[in-house]
Amino acid sequence: MTFPARRGSYPFSGDRIMYSWRLKFTGKKTIMHGRNLLLLILLFCQPVIAGQPADTLGAIKKSGTIRIAHPVTAPPFSFMQDDEPVGYSIDLCREVVDHIAAQLGLDNINIKWRSADTLEGLRLVADGVADMDCGITTITLSRQERIAFSNEIFVAAGGVLVLNESGIEGLVSLADRKVAVMHGTTTHKRLEKALERKNVKAKLVPIKNTDDGMLALDSGKADAYAADRMVLIARVTGSKDPTRYTMLTEMFSADPYALVLPRGDDGFRLAVNRALSDIYRGPALDQIFPRWFGPGAKPSELLKTMYLLNSYQD
Repeated sequence: MTFPARRGSYPFSGDRIMYSWRLKFTGKKTIMHGRNLLLLILLFCQPVIAGQPADTLGAIKKSGTIRIAHPVTAPPFSFMQDDEPVGYSIDLCREVVDHIAAQLGLDNINIKWRSADTLEGLRLVADGVADMDCGITTITLSRQERIAFSNEIFVAAGGVLVLNESGIEGLVSLADRKVAVMHGTTTHKRLEKALERKNVKAKLVPIKNTDDGMLALDSGKADAYAADRMVLIARVTGSKDPTRYTMLTEMFSADPYALVLPRGDDGFRLAVNRALSDIYRGPALDQIFPRWFGPGAKPSELLKTMYLLNSYQD
C-alpha cells in the first residue's frame, strides 16, 4: 500500500499536519488524516520503549541500595527480632547481597527492608517497588507470568497442626472441621486438592499470617492450622506450652522455595544465582542452617541434593 503525496507538501511539517490522503479501496474513498497516522505510529512505538529490560544491577550500583521485601511472621525463615528481620531466608539474602556487592566492585550495599506477606511481596517485585523478596515463596508456573524466581533455596512440606484434645488423627478426620490457612497461597490450593482427593469436606478459614493461624487454633476459631511444617514446628517450639499440639503425620504438598526477582532481568537473576551457587559450595550454609533449625541440625538428604544441584560452576 502506498500513500500518494501531493507535490510540494510534506504531511508532517508545519501547517500540513492536518493534510489528508485519499486512498481507493474497491471504488470507495477512505480518508486518513496525518494526525491519526501519527497517533498510530506513536501507539506501535510505545511497547518498544516500555519493553526495555530492567537494569536492577545498574540501579543498585548507582544508588548503593537494594530494596528487599520480606514476611515478618514466618519463623524460622523470616521474622522480626529486635526490630530487625532475621531467619534462614534473611541470612541467605544478606549473603547474596554481599556477593552482589563484590560482583559490582562495591564495598557494601545498603539493604532497604520492607515488610510484606507472600502475596504482597510478589506484587511489590512485579510492580518494581522491590528488587527482591526473601521469605517463603513457592515456585509456580503461573507466578512466573509476572515475576522470576532464583534457584531453589529450600524445599518445604505442607503440614497440619492440631490440639491434642481435638481427636484429629489425619486428613480424613478434618471432615466438617474448620481449618485455618493463608488464603490464596500454594498451601491453600494444595490443601484443597488433597482434601478433594480424599473426598473430605472441611471448612477452610482464611487467615493473613502465622500469628492469625496460631490465634485461630488456640482460641477455637479453627480446629486445625495448615502451613509449612517447618514454620509450624518453629511456632510450637516457641509457644508457652508445646505439649498442647500435635502435627499430623500426613504431608499434603512439597513446595520449593525461591527468592522472588523481577521478570525479564536476566543479568540480575544470574548475579543472584551465581551468589547462591557460591554460598551452597562454601562454609556459610553450615552456620546458617543450625542457627535457625536448631543446634546440630543438618539438611535432609533432599535438601543436600537441592544444594548440590544448584551449585553450578562459574
